[in-house]
Amino acid sequence: MSHAERCPVCSGAGWVGANLPAGTTSSPVFVTCHGCGGKGWVTVKDRESVGYHDVDKFYLPDEEE
Repeated sequence: MSHAERCPVCSGAGWVGANLPAGTTSSPVFVTCHGCGGKGWVTVKDRESVGYHDVDKFYLPDEEE
């Protein structure tokens, strides 16, 4: 399964400030976020639980001395 989380790149805004060379413009320039594509959220896969109760199903041979 998966779920949606707020984009860590743009904090959910969907846009980020562009890094332009100094002196090219006097007003800030914003572009679509590359992390979420402008949606403001990203899809994250859920962690799968590990069943430690299945450990006893494995057979480990005795070590030879």
